[in-house]
Amino acid sequence: MPGRLSLATLGRLASPLAEHRRDFQLFGLGPLPELVLLGFVRVGSTVAITAQPKIDPGLRSMVLGHEADHYTSYMEPTSTEERILEGCLSSNQSVSRHPYLNHDGPVAFAHRGGNLEAPENTLAAFEHAVSLGYRYLETDVHCSADGVLVAFHDSDLQRTCGTDANIADLCWTEIAELRVNDLEPIPRMIDLLDRWPDHRFNIDCKSDEAVAPLIKLVEQRGLIPQICVGAFSLKRLRTLRTRLGSGLLTSMAPAEIAALRLTGRLPGAQPRAAQVPTAAGRLTVINERFIANAQRAGVPVHVWTINDAPEMHRLLDLGADGVMTDDVAMLRNVMIERNVWSG
Repeated sequence: MPGRLSLATLGRLASPLAEHRRDFQLFGLGPLPELVLLGFVRVGSTVAITAQPKIDPGLRSMVLGHEADHYTSYMEPTSTEERILEGCLSSNQSVSRHPYLNHDGPVAFAHRGGNLEAPENTLAAFEHAVSLGYRYLETDVHCSADGVLVAFHDSDLQRTCGTDANIADLCWTEIAELRVNDLEPIPRMIDLLDRWPDHRFNIDCKSDEAVAPLIKLVEQRGLIPQICVGAFSLKRLRTLRTRLGSGLLTSMAPAEIAALRLTGRLPGAQPRAAQVPTAAGRLTVINERFIANAQRAGVPVHVWTINDAPEMHRLLDLGADGVMTDDVAMLRNVMIERNVWSG
């Protein structure tokens, strides 16, 4: 049933009948069933996508026409996400290797420094992880009202500090007086860099307000070889990539993850890492196909946040290139058991 349909509309036609429906709305692409993509043809700006929903053949014929086994969508890319998918059809470049990724074996990430021995995202937490041999430290950044970049996950202070206020509304001097779990102060990003100048940092940029101070810090310190910058916002990631250049390693926005999962390709050669959970709602993200697609595209897969030893083993068996954990001792023990621990 040819027609000028968006990819999301294409999915909605089949999703009511899809036995194994997948909620791609989580990736910002609208609800889609599990699709078997049969082929792509691009003529000018129009992309013809021929696909087959993974549903019973009889039901497929009822929806698509007598004895039909697939449908074709003629798509004019209109949204950011559709342009990403369209770009994947004409490019199969492997992303360039980055110094941050130069590591023997799978990478062990101390997620927010770990949270069992000390409160998350505090100097004490990172100190404990470093004492165990961790060289990859994951953290988050928000910006204070006076432009100070702080290592903190939440936008507000209620959960960790019991304070009904937002980071963005307080000056650094006010934030510095607070204590996480009534124990540890909130550090600035610069405090982590000063304490561990030779370590590698995975920095999740949590707000638009944090983008400019993060760019300034990266430029002033020459941090590009030792950082990976993440964000859920594609707009935020694109700003960081544009301002800091093609040498910046970033994580991937949900739309890019979806493109990699669906097509096994990524447009361009910007160095990227697929930093993903094992699942998002009902959608399984990490499986053999996703790992194979990422390997084909030259994209390392880092999985978060894993605090179960059997699951760590399973992911490493699948071929995950890195694991993020709150339980830094557990992950270290798992990797020692597998003879792949190198910090």
